[in-house]
Amino acid sequence: MIKEGKMAKKLFVMLLAVVVLTSACGDSGQQIAESTEATTAQVSETTTQTSETAAPTSESVTTQPTSSEAETTTVELADVDVAEPLSYEQVINKDMYIGFSDAQLAMLNGNGFVVLKPQSEYPNIFMHHQYEGAEYGDESVFITTDAVLNMFHMYYSGSMKALETIYYYNDIVALTNGLCASAERAYNQSDEQLKAHYKRLYAYLVVAGKLLHSEDFDLAEDLQYAPQKLVEVKREMLDNRAEWLNLYSRVPDEVAQLADADYAVVTSFDSKVSVDNDGIVASQILDKRIDATQYLVRGHYTQSKLLSNYFRGMMWYSQSGFDIDIEKRDNVVVSQLLAQLIASDSKVSQMWNDVYQLTAFYSGESDDLNYKDIVQLTESVYGADYNPLVLIDDSYDEALKMAIDALPKPKIVPVLNEKGDYQDMDYKRQYRLMGQRFTFDSYAMTKLTKSPERLNISAFDVLAMTGNQKAEEILNRVYKPAEYWQQYPQALESVKGEYAEYKNTPIKDIYKGWFKAIDLALNESFDGEIPYFMSTDAYAYKRVNTALGSFAELKHDNVLYAKQMMAEFGGGDDEAGLPLHYVEPNVKMYQTLREIIALAKGHSDAYQDKMISGPLDDMMSYLNLFIAVSHKELTGGIVTQDELREIAYFGGMVDNLRVSYNYYIRDLLNGEYEAEKTSALISDIATILQLGYLELGIGLPHDIYALVEVNGHPVITKGVVYSAYSFYNEERLTDEKWQAMLGLIKGEYEFMDYDESKRSIDLLTMMPYTKKFISEEDNKIEPQYIEMAWPKE
Repeated sequence: MIKEGKMAKKLFVMLLAVVVLTSACGDSGQQIAESTEATTAQVSETTTQTSETAAPTSESVTTQPTSSEAETTTVELADVDVAEPLSYEQVINKDMYIGFSDAQLAMLNGNGFVVLKPQSEYPNIFMHHQYEGAEYGDESVFITTDAVLNMFHMYYSGSMKALETIYYYNDIVALTNGLCASAERAYNQSDEQLKAHYKRLYAYLVVAGKLLHSEDFDLAEDLQYAPQKLVEVKREMLDNRAEWLNLYSRVPDEVAQLADADYAVVTSFDSKVSVDNDGIVASQILDKRIDATQYLVRGHYTQSKLLSNYFRGMMWYSQSGFDIDIEKRDNVVVSQLLAQLIASDSKVSQMWNDVYQLTAFYSGESDDLNYKDIVQLTESVYGADYNPLVLIDDSYDEALKMAIDALPKPKIVPVLNEKGDYQDMDYKRQYRLMGQRFTFDSYAMTKLTKSPERLNISAFDVLAMTGNQKAEEILNRVYKPAEYWQQYPQALESVKGEYAEYKNTPIKDIYKGWFKAIDLALNESFDGEIPYFMSTDAYAYKRVNTALGSFAELKHDNVLYAKQMMAEFGGGDDEAGLPLHYVEPNVKMYQTLREIIALAKGHSDAYQDKMISGPLDDMMSYLNLFIAVSHKELTGGIVTQDELREIAYFGGMVDNLRVSYNYYIRDLLNGEYEAEKTSALISDIATILQLGYLELGIGLPHDIYALVEVNGHPVITKGVVYSAYSFYNEERLTDEKWQAMLGLIKGEYEFMDYDESKRSIDLLTMMPYTKKFISEEDNKIEPQYIEMAWPKE
């Protein structure tokens, strides 16, 4: 007998055939367009009227006009002066670009800017490629907030990979080895009454060790020309590996069997979900079901075997936890014994603290209980000097329950249907050895989801939370949350209020700072006179796209650390003037990024390695430059020749930043490291059981042409913007699968080639709001390499 929820799901899948974009490149699966996601029927275990769950056709939600039909409108900006609109015919360098269609020129003149698709023959594979070489040419560049936020992603991702490769991996392996050695002694010496608890504890650590060594990787044999630090790291890795093999060889058969069972379920599961296969598997060690699909290696962790091993091991420690509940007393005891192993060994506890603090600086504090909480719990009930046997003495149950109830609860928990099949996955509190981190966006998504009424959560919920009207407009028009959950408007207002308080608290970690910068890219108001294009309705939509693109990078870089919400289904010539460049003015966003860089520079523990902290100085210089130039643009100041020269070097600086981190990692791993070959990336940011995963990604950079005034001269400038996608998918996507869907194929050297015929998705179809500012016609612009007599003032 098919359950009603499963019947509804099958009907839903059939109905999607009308609107789903099917992949043309193998097994990439059905890609549910934004319009499809938006109208996802709220299928649940309690659904009885399956005919009401039909997803409308895409035409029913694609309400925005095409680019040729779009009317130019301006948005009301309080206390801001708006410059007079410019036309293409006015600019002094219009002969540098030919090939605009009539419709594209209409958008350019009407909105003050136009965004074009990537060119089929020579697209920008990286965001910063558009800006490279500007110091040698006459092109007038437009440094967008998109490009600056992408620069920050390059730093964040690159430095994180270097830290994970050079430091974190060794640290977490050494921590695991130390705990395994302690668990071995405790298991062999324990009273029979605690044997089963120590067995689970020991097996839990063995699983982590196996995951951290699940793939063999080579280390460079000859490091004589490498920094001394890499020589020391290699030696430590070899010692740690040998120690682990010795420890693993001594694991008793009964412990190994328990560990092997859980290891198998988290490494052999097919990540593709379906009606009858939701990825939820039983863990004998944790005594509950877990989401095995989380162990699919993704994000930048696919770039080397070492990073893949690190991902799997850390995912086990951060996502697999023991429920702390008086009704699950055995789990509490295992947690207490494990916490005591860490606390009783100063070397082990220091290693735990080193890894936790460094990752917390990047990604925030844990949302779940750590070993210190469990030690405090234990000592509050049993005293500081207790015999482990008292942990199983039920005469302490009342005191233990009171102490557990006093512990903080996590803010991000599964949203489950009270009548559904996943009640065993619910929990009030958990102990996780290295818990995933609290992020306000995941918390907000949890608060804005209601099972079974409203499940089609989206990234636009997060953007609407910041108070952005355009994001909320898209959310209501396309996703229609209030139609499924009548109390949604009140829930959103409540989350807005909480977020307003949260964002005014001090920035202590980079994740929060980056999200604040995204908020400012989306919502910042301006002082002074803004260019006409920044007052248009189209620009308001462009800002949504910018925020969505940078948010995709933020979630991609934190796919391992950030806790995910889950819901149940249910150089120029000085004699002549330099090209006139323009920086998209957003002073507060640049100031926020500068604040984060200053925070990073002051975080000496995380940046003791100059190879990792070195690029911070260059980034700081450019952010200072962008702040100064933005002020001038808004107040009518003169951008100097030195400033224009520095702007022209922006692309080269970003590429140096990217390359420096990659070479450092490659030196250690004997070339067994595949650095990112494009800006295109993707990450799943929410799990809806039996339905799929909410994916957020960026595709190839799109070209933007803007009409601006620099030093009193009207010019057309060129830059890049994100192409941001959000949709549900039946499997968690890796960057590699996503890039194939975009038509990107492996090319010569370290870059990728673009084959438009292999592209299986379309931005304007999946994200129809982008038609407000992106031309639907092909990009046929031909740059003309002519010498310009640029004015010096």
